[in-house]
Amino acid sequence: MKNKKLILIQGLGVIGSINAFCIAHKNYNDQVIGFEANDKIGDEIINKIKKGKFPFKSKDKKLRLVVNSVKKNKNLIATNNYEIIKQNKSPDIVICCLALKYFSTKKKQMVENSKFIKNFSQIIQNINHKTLIIVQTSLPPGFSKKYLIPMASKTLKKNTKGKFDVPLYSYSYERVTPGHRIVDSFLKMQRVFACNNIKSKKLFKSFFSKILNFNNSLLELDDITECETCKILENSYRATNIAFLNEWMDYSKKLKLNLNKILEFIRLRPTHSNIRYPGLGVGGFCLTKDPMFGKYSMNEIFKFKYDKFNFSTNSIIINRNMINHTIEIINDELINLKKKRILLVGITYLDGSDDIRKSPSLELGRILKTKFGSDVVYYDNFYSKKLQNLNKINFEKDYFDAVIFCVKGSFQNNVLKSKVIKKTKLILDTNQIFDKKITNYLKKLNKKFIILGDYKY
Repeated sequence: MKNKKLILIQGLGVIGSINAFCIAHKNYNDQVIGFEANDKIGDEIINKIKKGKFPFKSKDKKLRLVVNSVKKNKNLIATNNYEIIKQNKSPDIVICCLALKYFSTKKKQMVENSKFIKNFSQIIQNINHKTLIIVQTSLPPGFSKKYLIPMASKTLKKNTKGKFDVPLYSYSYERVTPGHRIVDSFLKMQRVFACNNIKSKKLFKSFFSKILNFNNSLLELDDITECETCKILENSYRATNIAFLNEWMDYSKKLKLNLNKILEFIRLRPTHSNIRYPGLGVGGFCLTKDPMFGKYSMNEIFKFKYDKFNFSTNSIIINRNMINHTIEIINDELINLKKKRILLVGITYLDGSDDIRKSPSLELGRILKTKFGSDVVYYDNFYSKKLQNLNKINFEKDYFDAVIFCVKGSFQNNVLKSKVIKKTKLILDTNQIFDKKITNYLKKLNKKFIILGDYKY
């Protein structure tokens, strides 16, 4: 087909994969090629896509429709062979979904930055003056201008033999939420963007307006550093909002207050409706690192050495320590945690996703085992990959001193009627999992049923 576009997508993690499938679904006349790492995990992702499957588990029913559409159209290829880029025409669109990790030491971060830039150079190796580059991953503000745009400029100048040296570059972070609504979070969520010139802005709007087909879907900022800042500030706010409750959890526990009911009434005020819930703290890849990128940007990219970013950076520390509150409750009830058998239900960081990166429940289990000597077993009906001490349970014969529910949707309701639940000394809901009906049932079943945030037990 004459107007068939070639779209390259780099990085087929959850974000890159939903990009690849949704773009191939919406642009069924175009060719989408996704690139993954040449390693074990990358091979698994590539093989699943080749078989016409989305490479990550999700409870989103709409995802099946998108995947089946792409499978029928046969317009999505997954590979780890960057050589095929040279075998094709110059791409019309290049989308970089690589993840940039954060390290606390300057040396390690520079190594990570160099690795990211090197990988970025691979996906843009065949660009021309008409190729639109879209970067949509969390970056320290200023990263594009300092590293990526100069790299793209150098490549473009080489490819066009000096005729062009200003690439068509845009930064537009994703707002994908893995789990139950992953498709809608891509196709029906407004997208913030910024471009380096008028031509790139025109191409960006043309491309995404066909994918996000609703009014006011594209929100433009004037500057690429502004857009990078928007992403980091957005995630820093979320992490800080969650961390904010930690001290109030400790306060309410000491005074035996029902913090959950207090928060319920606070949320009735429109300006306070998004105050968060008591829990184990943040998990996943972005919220556990993005709040550090503001400080890194200020100190290392823009060289303002004395800016501390106290709220954002402390949110990471507080979130990491929020688990201690739950451990304190378990320890209070079981007196001595050594050799106590503890069942943790739910190991992913989010309901409906199979992502266990920075999972608070896995970290809870690790601390209970290594620091307190507890015998920890995990159960997650949704997570299907292999993991030590996972799903090796007989709910009618085994005994646990405590059962800790961490993730909604990680178990079937018949678990609640099992002998494990009836015999255990403690049931703890750490994540507002149960509705009133089930809560009343568990309270009648077990005198030590505790909901994190309600300290009137």
